[in-house]
Amino acid sequence: MKSKFFLSVFVVACFASINADAQLQRFYENAKVGYKNIETGAVVVPAKYYAGSEFMEGYALVLEGRKRGFIDAKGEVIIPFEYDDASIFYDGVARVMKGGKHGYINMKGETVIPFIYDFADDFKGGLARVSKGGKWVL
Repeated sequence: MKSKFFLSVFVVACFASINADAQLQRFYENAKVGYKNIETGAVVVPAKYYAGSEFMEGYALVLEGRKRGFIDAKGEVIIPFEYDDASIFYDGVARVMKGGKHGYINMKGETVIPFIYDFADDFKGGLARVSKGGKWVL
């Protein structure tokens, strides 16, 4: 009986941690993206972005005009709209592109790998595939 109880608590705790970023849900209105509270349906971030990701690691990637940036769950811009392309955060790092070159930023918006790559994939499990001068490396 104890083992079933602990297993139930473990499963609930895991689900809660996985679902931590899921408190806000993306919605569309007049061809724009915003975010609502899942439980109450209250609009937290008005539909004003051209595109937006789901929240991952506490941030959503959003598109304003032709530039990409990141907002938090309050709708505050955390990382400014200065990137030509970007991906969501994985393991605290996001792939971004500026001036035709790819690099990586941390969750403070600081460059952690310089913008020197012609192509780059997202980090997964501590590795990312990148290309520079036609040569691919991990």
